Amino acid sequence: MNQEKKIKCPRCNSKNCFEQELQDLANYLCSSCGFTSNSNFKPDNEFTKKAESKNPQIVNELKFYDTERSINWYPSVISTDKGMIYPEGTVKAWAWKFAPIVKLSEDEKSNYPIPGLDGEYYETRLGVDLAQAFHQHDFINALNELGAVKLD
Repeated sequence: MNQEKKIKCPRCNSKNCFEQELQDLANYLCSSCGFTSNSNFKPDNEFTKKAESKNPQIVNELKFYDTERSINWYPSVISTDKGMIYPEGTVKAWAWKFAPIVKLSEDEKSNYPIPGLDGEYYETRLGVDLAQAFHQHDFINALNELGAVKLD
């Protein structure tokens, strides 16, 4: 079963929040505030503890509890071949960042060796130094920069 429907976001009340059911798992993503979850993110279960142990600190600090579904929601971290969207800052002052993937010149490649592969070098890098900032309520424009949505 693969059903997708719009729901009201429990964090920002936007109607641009999506729920997708895949077998026995419900996934959620709000394209307005950028928070995401799934039905496994119950507070204090092993799945949640393991995920949080790998999350950046800011992601865990911005966690939101959804009382209707009894799950935690987190700010999204999205990585594609075009770049990455991630939250940056502190709980009181944070923003979405979009860092593009940058193709390395032949000269630059020597600065990016692939660990464990002698003489092999990365072709691209994540351009964190070129990252664009978006207000925490402007996730949709960060998605647009990533190429995940097209805005008029």
